[in-house]
Amino acid sequence: MKLFKFIVLSLVVVSVLSACSPKEANAATHGKVDENASISPSASMASSLYYNNKSQGTVHRSSQQFVWESGSVSLIAAKLKSKEPGPDSNYLGGITVKNGDQKFQLTLKIKVHQINSVSLSGDQQFMAVSLFTGAGSQIMVVNLANGEAVDLNAELEAKTNRYVETISAYNWSPSNHQLAVAYGDTSLSNIAIYDVDQKSLSLVSSPTLLISTAHVLWQISGEVLDYVSESPSDHYKLYRYDLKASKAEEVVDFSRDEVNELNRLSPEYIQD
Repeated sequence: MKLFKFIVLSLVVVSVLSACSPKEANAATHGKVDENASISPSASMASSLYYNNKSQGTVHRSSQQFVWESGSVSLIAAKLKSKEPGPDSNYLGGITVKNGDQKFQLTLKIKVHQINSVSLSGDQQFMAVSLFTGAGSQIMVVNLANGEAVDLNAELEAKTNRYVETISAYNWSPSNHQLAVAYGDTSLSNIAIYDVDQKSLSLVSSPTLLISTAHVLWQISGEVLDYVSESPSDHYKLYRYDLKASKAEEVVDFSRDEVNELNRLSPEYIQD
């Protein structure tokens, strides 16, 4: 089975590289992958195709606050405690984003219990913040020039006319200010792309119903989005969406171990 997946993904790589310019082909074969890492052949071939956003930051904690920082950009949240007993009594408030000398306050309509992850766009003009709200995860997209913040869950709800419990995965495009997301609930996952500059959402129509999505991954060209989703239960597959053709297709099966090996290509989850 491993050999079959290696052959299939080898053909996928050849197909992608044949459509790339020499510069893109060189980037796809000589960047992004740690050659010393111990991973399976199929996951190694797959990860060599993808943009790896290196905007991971450093986390500092104290009894009073949580701080994430990357260069001149930081996110600070105060640790608060409500009068109600139980695990939900601890929450974060006064969430502030700093960019150099500028400081912006995030206005949230729901109580936040944890910062799941933070990721900057490639040019560091925008920040995406994943917030755990108890029921699910919410994504806020922040313009680091003026502090304008977009509640992506609310945008998706307005677009689809459906409640969005959680955004389970997200990733910035390498070529522009597009953010790919997987959204839904515990039994149904959907894919969308948010264009920050245009303030518009594009919904991706998948070839089958998805139960959950572990990763959304941009290929280096920025013209193809891959996502690793569960369908049927406990069975993961790699799907490929061509932005120009507006079409998604199933590519290959993935084991759970191979899914986990791709964690390094997604925004880093912050351990509580």
